[in-house]
Amino acid sequence: MIAEAFVKADEHIQIKGSGGKMFTLSTAIDDMEAFTKLTDRVFEQILNSYSPTMAEARQILTKTISENLSEIVRATKSKQPSEPTKEQIDRWRKELAELDGNSTGHLGLCS
Repeated sequence: MIAEAFVKADEHIQIKGSGGKMFTLSTAIDDMEAFTKLTDRVFEQILNSYSPTMAEARQILTKTISENLSEIVRATKSKQPSEPTKEQIDRWRKELAELDGNSTGHLGLCS
């Protein structure tokens, strides 16, 4: 989808190359100076553009970001918290008791 957005923005982004010659995204490869200016800034330039000529490209990138964010949120929400096992609880009590100096393994706050 990102490539599609770059194709839509191609003729609307001008990159200055050697000798002041201007290149598009697709022709910048022909000039090393212009090519080295193809960074993440191009993505941000499309995304933050208010130009009507960049509207389609901007919509594609916005949709791509939203879909990726939704996937991340879904993956995060799907992880159910697990109940600690008896072994974990016993180990935590022991560690707390050692910190508290209580050799019984029970703190005043734990039952």
